[in-house]
Amino acid sequence: MRRGVFILISIFAVILILTGCSKEEEETPEPPSITAPQLTTIAYEESIKVVWDDSPEASESGFKGYYFYVSNTNLSTLSDSELDEYLTNTTPELFNEYLLTEYADTALDINGIYYFGIRAVRAVESGDTLSPLRVVETSPVIIGSGKIFEYSSDSVCAYNFEEGTAITSSETSPSPDFYLDTCAACDVSGYAVKSPHLSNSSWTGECGFKLLGTGNADDYCETDNSGMNDYCEISMQVYAIKTATNHYVKMWITGFGGEFPNEYIEFKYKYQTKVSYPHF
Repeated sequence: MRRGVFILISIFAVILILTGCSKEEEETPEPPSITAPQLTTIAYEESIKVVWDDSPEASESGFKGYYFYVSNTNLSTLSDSELDEYLTNTTPELFNEYLLTEYADTALDINGIYYFGIRAVRAVESGDTLSPLRVVETSPVIIGSGKIFEYSSDSVCAYNFEEGTAITSSETSPSPDFYLDTCAACDVSGYAVKSPHLSNSSWTGECGFKLLGTGNADDYCETDNSGMNDYCEISMQVYAIKTATNHYVKMWITGFGGEFPNEYIEFKYKYQTKVSYPHF
């Protein structure tokens, strides 16, 4: 009888211990979430601006701000201790943009790549918790503008971004990156920017075009090769271009008008000097 009672008491004690552990585990609060904001890079010739909206948890209790990192080394490959070397602020700060005008006391390299990282910081009972590191990259660009007319024998109807030069149909040096023309065979109702090899001239360069979208050109900081075509109908929008020499360009139309044979487009652009580097 005593043995049976002892067994029952032992079982009851084990149940109480297990129940207590389970309850304690259930009551342990999960650390509050924290998310790094999305970053947008705006490249210029001698500087780079990085902007971001607030972290989704910025209005919640304990939010302290951001740690921001800048490097010419890929931040994604570094350990936490190595990352500390590239911090721009030693304590979390509430800010939403950063302007890089020099690196290591030297002017930015037009052919260099710069990496930007951010972590959101939130206070918890055990200390600060950090979001995962979000990293973006870009390089300075050549900025320019131009105006060309419809393709004809005597007008400047094409353009070379690297040289910043408008070209007539009889010129082959420098080789144009695109020209302006109607394009009935392209299912385009108005005018199109077209790859030079489509012209009835000695131009042979094959270039790609695609529409990025409407609105602010600074909203589009990179591209890829998907959706590229050898022509693109034009309007007051933002486009990505891949030149025959594998340089990426962001171009946005700022004006158009005229009557035949003086139809024209005006545009601005950012030209990436690094070959096959799709950031602008």
